[in-house]
Formats: sequence, C-alpha cells, structure tokens
Amino acid sequence: SIAAQSGWQAVTWTIAAAVVVLVPLVMWLMVERPQDLGLRSYGATTDEAAAVAAINGPQDIVEANRQLYKKRRDVLVESFGRAGWDIPAPRASMFCWAPLPPALAHLGSMEFSKQLIQHAGVAVAPGIGYGDAGEGFVRIAMVENEQRIRQAARNVKKYLQSMGVNASAKVG
Repeated sequence: SIAAQSGWQAVTWTIAAAVVVLVPLVMWLMVERPQDLGLRSYGATTDEAAAVAAINGPQDIVEANRQLYKKRRDVLVESFGRAGWDIPAPRASMFCWAPLPPALAHLGSMEFSKQLIQHAGVAVAPGIGYGDAGEGFVRIAMVENEQRIRQAARNVKKYLQSMGVNASAKVG
C-alpha cells in the first residue's frame, strides 16, 4: 500500500540523513581523535610531538609569558576592583572567571555580556556558554596589554555607574 511505502520512505530518509551526518564525523574522529573511537595510535600525534617539543625546548619563554599574564591579571583585578567590580585573581590562567557584580546578577551572564559590549565596548564570554554552572559568571580573556585593560576598566566603571553601581575610587 501507499501508506506502507511512505512509512518505509521516511525510515530510508532518516537513515540516509544519519549516514550523511555520521560518516564525516567518524572519518574526522579517526584522523583527529582516534582515542575517542577506542583506536590506538602507535606513532606520535602532532599534539604529542608539540607537547614533547615544548617540554624539552627552551624554557625562557615560559617564564616570560608567566610574568606577562601575572602582570595583566594584577592590573585587571586591581583596576576592575576600583571600577566597582570585584574579580578574584586566577592562580594560573590567561582568563579570569568573574562573578557578575552582585547588583547586576539578576541580568544573567548573557544579558550582562551583551550590555558590556554595547555600553562599555568590552567583550566577555557569558558563563552560561560553558554550561548551567557557568551562569552568574563571565570569562574575561587577558589578551590585551595593560593600557587596554585599564581602558576597559574605565569603560566598565562608566557602565556600572550608569546602572547604579558605585565604584570605590578613581580608575587609573
């Protein structure tokens, strides 16, 4: 009957769609992530070779980068704190995981992030993008130099003041 044929056609199309999606994914996994498929690689992957080179290579750049990000972190935490937004200092990262200012927590991380970019020109990643536990936080990348971080803090201070959040002192 026609009903039986159309039922089988739906099944056929569903299987075809799954194949179109899954075959390229499995092929990519076989090349890029064989361990995720339970396959063993007996030669070093590019990632492993890069890791060995980084560990065995010159280490002076490691200390220089550590100091660079420590200084950026210190500038960010101090200048944003003076702007009225207390951000805990990460111990070892190029990112700050910052709780939303308490007076603006009701906005949620997505809306707060949108408002920061619109009104302060400062881009942050909304915590909700990292899962439900990320709600109430934003991630700030410390990829700009100290001067730009201080400028971002001045812009954030103006935004926070416009939202009724008081800053403790002048941002420098």
